[in-house]
Amino acid sequence: MLTPARRKIGDIIGGYTPEQRESLFDYFARAADAFQQAATEIGAADPAADQRHA
Repeated sequence: MLTPARRKIGDIIGGYTPEQRESLFDYFARAADAFQQAATEIGAADPAADQRHA
């Protein structure tokens, strides 16, 4: 089911030079960490949020 999306992403990534891909992967890894940390902090600041989404 994810194969078409992975193929499209691979096509997009393939259009970048190896140096550009390195920067992209670094950016997305850092951004993912930042978003995860923010989500954790938001959840810790609002424990009731867990109850609303249960």
